[in-house]
Amino acid sequence: MVEQLPKEILEATSQNEKIEYGIRYKALINNAQAYAKESTSANLKDWDNAKAALAAMEKKLMDKYDTSEESQSKQFKTQALVLSYLKDQGYKIEKSALSNHARKGQLKKKGSVFLQKDIDDYARIHLQDDSSGEKESDKNGRALQEQKTKKEIALKHEQLLKAQMEREIMEGKYVLADKVEQELVARALVLKEGQVHTIHTYVAEWVDLVGGNQALVADMEASMVEAFAQLLHDYASLDSFELIFKDTVKHAA
Repeated sequence: MVEQLPKEILEATSQNEKIEYGIRYKALINNAQAYAKESTSANLKDWDNAKAALAAMEKKLMDKYDTSEESQSKQFKTQALVLSYLKDQGYKIEKSALSNHARKGQLKKKGSVFLQKDIDDYARIHLQDDSSGEKESDKNGRALQEQKTKKEIALKHEQLLKAQMEREIMEGKYVLADKVEQELVARALVLKEGQVHTIHTYVAEWVDLVGGNQALVADMEASMVEAFAQLLHDYASLDSFELIFKDTVKHAA
């Protein structure tokens, strides 16, 4: 599987989700290569559909597993605790002002407690930081703009990488998994038929070697091991090979 999603999201997905994501990504590659070979409207439509399906899957997984911004909110039972918390955070606020803001609804209360999330929101909008003398909301506005710019740059970079990958797929720089599987199956057949052919070639020699003498079994075993070791050596170093089916020889590259 290609890591289009963040690593932590991929690790959080279930096995079935990983399989489905892999299938959709493989479909994207297959359709891209099909369009590269034959630039028909039908192949282009299939490629676009594959891209849309993969994008939908990515969004679904991000929405489901991206919880990085979520956190449980601490509770404060009294305004005195809220006041102490705000001062610890570096905000300028007095008890009377805090009470006045609470009466006006600027500082929200959930039931009988104040939630840290609501307190932080209140402070960002209405209070000044001791160190800078400006409202947190003003600083956050700049921070959000910087964050937005970084995200836009990251998105453009991701789109560039995706476009580059799609181009490389069309250029044939990636090998389809089914082609690799076909190669492995073919090599397994080569090994199997090679074993049969080796036995067929040397069986008479082995029989002559021992002449029915049990004392010579060790010599026969050594000869067999040597023959099969040579077969495995030849198999491991194949660039091209031939399949032997009884008396018929078929060539494969």
